[in-house]
Amino acid sequence: MAITKTKRKMGIILVFIFIFMFIMNSMSPLVYDDYHYFVKTSSIKTIFADEFHQYMNWTGRSLVHLIFRFFTKLPKPFFNAYNSLMFTVLVYQSVYLASVKKEKMKNNLFIKTGVVFALFWLFIPCYHEVFLWMAGSINYLTAIVIMLSFILVYHKAIINNQIAKRLKRTNCWKIIGVFFLGIAAGWCNENTSAGTLLIVIGYVLINVALKKRRIEGWMISGVLGNLIGFMFMILAPGNAVRSAHFARNDMSLVWKILDALPAISNSLRDNALFPITIAFSLILYSFWGREVTAEKFIKVLFFVGGLATIGVLAVSPAAIGWSRSYFGGIVFIFISLIIGFSEVLEDKEVNNRLISSIFLGYLLLSFSFSFISGVIDIYKNYNAYDRQYQAIKEQKKAGERDIVVPTLNNTLRTQYPLKSADDITNDPNNQRNKNVAAYWGVRSIRTEDKDAK
Repeated sequence: MAITKTKRKMGIILVFIFIFMFIMNSMSPLVYDDYHYFVKTSSIKTIFADEFHQYMNWTGRSLVHLIFRFFTKLPKPFFNAYNSLMFTVLVYQSVYLASVKKEKMKNNLFIKTGVVFALFWLFIPCYHEVFLWMAGSINYLTAIVIMLSFILVYHKAIINNQIAKRLKRTNCWKIIGVFFLGIAAGWCNENTSAGTLLIVIGYVLINVALKKRRIEGWMISGVLGNLIGFMFMILAPGNAVRSAHFARNDMSLVWKILDALPAISNSLRDNALFPITIAFSLILYSFWGREVTAEKFIKVLFFVGGLATIGVLAVSPAAIGWSRSYFGGIVFIFISLIIGFSEVLEDKEVNNRLISSIFLGYLLLSFSFSFISGVIDIYKNYNAYDRQYQAIKEQKKAGERDIVVPTLNNTLRTQYPLKSADDITNDPNNQRNKNVAAYWGVRSIRTEDKDAK
């Protein structure tokens, strides 16, 4: 089959995105949990046993932690390529969903992809933790790619009529396949897996209420699989152990909610008011005096799913301020925003062209200023860490087993670089120092004395 013009354009865009993210990942160091899990994981052969121990004693996020443990035992370039691929896939998934209908994928392709990339850069919480940090990105970026892959099964079948027609003869295999994909999507991340479940149920309701079709077996098996995976995650015995470390764990459910709602509201107002306002405004605009269709309800589904994903943090024992826990919900809201914006782009009315120009102008200028300073900061951070790495390599080559490295004397002005100054301290007996030493295969490691010349 010949490659279509749209696929060729999309392919070129995605290659450039992959290359950019590969460079960013290559300039980002290993920090904290990356070293910690390297020590906690005996070898690739013991990954499942080590993760079962963690399931019983710390957390139920077994699927993503299995992937994480695997990459701690490989040279970092393998992770850099994998993580860049995951980011590239996320951009593609977002653009695909933003187009709603497959045949609209080609419309304003460069603009839609640019908006997705800019929104991720400007408004994603803790960009460095969810896109560049090994532990964080596998827990959040990999997880959202798995969950959107699950959602796309429903989207393609219900909205684009793709999968349902093609697999009628192998419906049994589809029921089984979607069931296991649902388990994977449910066993990723507590609040975002719950939001994913809400969204796929919404797709099923759209199929029945607006598309006037019957519920198929694979739709039910997917929802059941998602629920089973979710229950395996939240019922892990280790969750109780981990929750005990948070102050909110001792609050009653009512007080947790009362404590959380102002913090969540303030976090959204201070960090994501612009995209949330635009997404909500585009929903109102889309329905104002216009025909109600299944396609229009998709952006409502992602907007509500995003807010619910964030809102469920109110019952979490963990911290509720702006953090990577908001990541999945914000991605869902971005998808809603881009769906609405794509509709405005396709409408040739003068007022819509004005709305599009104002939105794109603001986004382009904000992105340009932030992007330049962020990339420079990442490069400065890379140089600081590289000085430490070169010192380690030179001393190891000289036969030294007790390593002394320079401190990270770099002043950063943006949120984009990945940095943890506490991984190598002046105390070689610090546990985090020991983790780094184990990773490098040396007896001990510390930073230079402050008064050293």
